[in-house]
Amino acid sequence: MDYTNTSLTEVIKKEAKEKLVEKAQLIIDGDLDIIEGLRLILSLSNRAGIQDNDILLPIIGFVSQTDYFPIGEARDQCDPEYLQKLDKEKTEFIKDFKSSIVDTCIQIVKKYS
Repeated sequence: MDYTNTSLTEVIKKEAKEKLVEKAQLIIDGDLDIIEGLRLILSLSNRAGIQDNDILLPIIGFVSQTDYFPIGEARDQCDPEYLQKLDKEKTEFIKDFKSSIVDTCIQIVKKYS
């Protein structure tokens, strides 16, 4: 990628948008945990300057309802029995929303690729 005539802000936004599309595709393919992926998408959308409420509001709603589920290294700090209980709850919660989440990720890929 040639950045010769591009401002740093534009470069950051473009790279964030590319990563956002990548994360959405990984969710579609089942290769990224949905909660972790949607949290990343929200962060990347902010960095990319995307303010598309039609796409982001469902993600914001889902993430806000799942913010107590630990991901990544935070899981290492949890009691295994507690994690087992949360994982069951997480699986049930995701099952109810997976189709709409995947549809939203498809919209992201189509719109921002």
